[in-house]
Amino acid sequence: MSRAGNPSLDTRGELCPQPIIELARRVRTMAEGAVLEVVSDDLAFPLDLRAWCAGTGNEVLDLRTEGRIHRAFVRRRKR
Repeated sequence: MSRAGNPSLDTRGELCPQPIIELARRVRTMAEGAVLEVVSDDLAFPLDLRAWCAGTGNEVLDLRTEGRIHRAFVRRRKR
């Protein structure tokens, strides 16, 4: 899934919980409905991302893993 023009956040090299902390910080600055692309190489990222979205009401639009790299698209939802 490619979403040209969306803001992105590269958290490669950061370990849990830092990728989710940075994601949460960035999403708070975004308008409702905006989509953020997040790239991470943290092994826990997919599980952490799903848990964070379930707890905050934000939406995982797509999550793919290629090798050790996880690429996610997250839509900000109003809570």
